[in-house]
Amino acid sequence: MPEEAELSNASRGDSPDADWLIRKVILLANMGIPTPITLTIPAGLVSGILISGKEYLDAFHAQLTGYWDQAAAAKMLEYVQEWKAIYEVPVKGDDEKNIAYIHLRDAKVFTGGQFVPTNEGVLWRGKITSISGFTIGIVDETD
Repeated sequence: MPEEAELSNASRGDSPDADWLIRKVILLANMGIPTPITLTIPAGLVSGILISGKEYLDAFHAQLTGYWDQAAAAKMLEYVQEWKAIYEVPVKGDDEKNIAYIHLRDAKVFTGGQFVPTNEGVLWRGKITSISGFTIGIVDETD
């Protein structure tokens, strides 16, 4: 039984490796307060604007369906609206442990001595348990 509980907790992001402070910053984003942020992840650094899960899903839908016909895009929008419902309920107290992902727009990854992509940033989603550190602010090519 304890192994099952550990697996369940890990799938929710409830892990001793998940920083409580990054969850608080994500809560602000989910309330509509975007924040410039740079994260340390196993691949290097990722830097961009922290956004809400709802904003991420809207942008994800637009990118994913940009080349689709209208009927397929409309069907996908139904799914996205369902997915966005998890961000409708205010998160309080122990519910913060359910925050498992972080969402960025205009994101760039600094790895191997260079930024990827080299032009404009992209949408990025990652597990908060993979973040080993963060700073407020964006790193760019001129820094």
